[in-house]
Amino acid sequence: MRTLSVLFAILCTVPVINGQEKKESAVHGGRNIEQFAYPFKDFTYISPRYDRTTYDNNGFSESYYIRTVYTAKGRDHFRLDLPLGRSNMTDDGKVDFGLSDISLRFTQYAFELRHWFFGYALKAVFPTATFDALGAGKWQLHPGIGGNYFFGENDDKGSFLFAMEYRFSVAGDKNRDDVSMLAIIPNIDIWMPRWYLGYYATWSYNFITDYFDLPLDVEFGYFLTQRFVVAAEMILPLLKEAPYRNEFSIKLRYAF
Repeated sequence: MRTLSVLFAILCTVPVINGQEKKESAVHGGRNIEQFAYPFKDFTYISPRYDRTTYDNNGFSESYYIRTVYTAKGRDHFRLDLPLGRSNMTDDGKVDFGLSDISLRFTQYAFELRHWFFGYALKAVFPTATFDALGAGKWQLHPGIGGNYFFGENDDKGSFLFAMEYRFSVAGDKNRDDVSMLAIIPNIDIWMPRWYLGYYATWSYNFITDYFDLPLDVEFGYFLTQRFVVAAEMILPLLKEAPYRNEFSIKLRYAF
């Protein structure tokens, strides 16, 4: 717990660049359909998404949500997730459908050092879920810090990300479990003129359930046009005690 306290103190002062974010923005033009120059100046898009997590005994949770990202001053990024959810992970086994937890995140890329770029973020999660199976029932904060290294002379061949994030609840339903989780994010990807391929796993330790998750997380994306991208992501747990079997996502994205 002393280690956790130290990490928490650090993360609260400067909060994570999500591994997904670096590929979900771009400066358009040049020899590639999308140049991955950094920090991203053109970082405004809308992205409808579908996600399904499968559990044992035919359990499932689905999300249908729209992610919107807006950039200000080239380095300040605001992300809003508006999700609907559907799940049979209920006490009576019936399927619940309704609003899930809404989240808002601010990310700032603070400084750069040659091919390295460093930043911090703070995400807020609001307990807006219509049913217990669709949300945590807690007000949450997710501060984090991270750094990206970009490959290629023009930072356009791929990247490596290492980031840490601590997720905790601050209030909410007293009958629901608290949130206390440390996430470590080692991501790597390669970028080509019309597609990208990445390993976007989040290694996490849940202090409430004493569970460590080590997933295999691979995503492939294809640029249909200069501004329109389609992607598919598959997550498989590598540990036998994982509470889920797999997770699959389909993502569309239109950049303004």
